[in-house]
Parts: sequence; C-alpha cells; structure tokens
Amino acid sequence: LNHGYTTMTGRGCPYRCTFCDNNSSILMYRKNGIKQKWTRRHSPERVVDEILWAQKRYEIKHVRFNDEDFSYNKEWIRQFCALYKERVGIPYFAWVYPNTIDTEIAEILAESGCDSVEMGIQSGSEHLRVDIMHRKTSDAQILKAMEALRNSGIRVTVDIIIGLPSETKNDLDRTVDLVRKAR
Repeated sequence: LNHGYTTMTGRGCPYRCTFCDNNSSILMYRKNGIKQKWTRRHSPERVVDEILWAQKRYEIKHVRFNDEDFSYNKEWIRQFCALYKERVGIPYFAWVYPNTIDTEIAEILAESGCDSVEMGIQSGSEHLRVDIMHRKTSDAQILKAMEALRNSGIRVTVDIIIGLPSETKNDLDRTVDLVRKAR
C-alpha cells in the first residue's frame, strides 16, 4: 500500500506569473464578469480534520500539500503548523515560493514535520524571472530561502523551466550557477 496522502489547503495563487494557469484562469474569469477572491484557503482546523480522517481511514504515513505556495500566509502557517504538530505529527511535503521563506517560517515548518519542499525558482536569470515570468524574486532571496530550509533540516528540490522564449546559453549558465551556489 502507498501510505501517502495528497491534498490542498485551498485554491488559487497570490501571484500572477506569466507561465502559470492561475494567471490565465483569473484573466478568463474576470473577462467573463466573474469576480471572486481568487486565493481561498480552508481554516487550519478544517485541513487538520481532513488529514486525521484520511489517517484513520487509510493509515497514511506522509502528506503532500500541492498548494501553489503553501507558505504564502505567515499567520495561517503559524496556526496550522502548531495544530498539525499537536494533532497529526506525521511528515509532509509542500510547494513553497522563495519570497515567503525566512528562518522563522523554515523552523516552524520543520518543527511541525515538514521533511521536504519543492521551491519554484524557474530560472537562474533574474531578467527572465522578473521581466518575462513576473516572478519578483532575486537570486539573494532564493539563496537565503534555500539556506534557511536546509539549516532547518528540510530537503529542498527546485522547479526550473528550460527553453523559455529569448532564453540564451548565458541564461542557462546562470541557472546552473544559482543551483550550484544554493547546493
């Protein structure tokens, strides 16, 4: 049996990266006159109750949170992680964004059971990230976030997009260099 469980704590994404379906979906909804809060999240209690239900029913041993950015709301993370640690206590994986990870959040995630994350950096070229993909993230933010996660004992993998329009060999070399610096 696979003892893992995949879930999401909410819907939508607070960012408008040009390559993502969230960006095109929100534009489509707005074009058709649908106005709603795009990023919505369940309460920490609701998410923990769902996981406890799955744990009882399926004997899960690991959780995977597939939210676009699990850590985008610090207050929610503080509340959720405390409750998760107290009531669930099994390891989990989450997707994170470099701008939302600092030492405090990395430590809170680790203490609550986060054993690994995948961080979307997309490219080592700041120009491609900022100007083309609208990822408002500096190399320094990426390196700082990865260091905070590693120092907290969380394994970090990265999401990279290769073959972007206008991407050059120099851009690819910057990606390799950034990943190497971040280890």
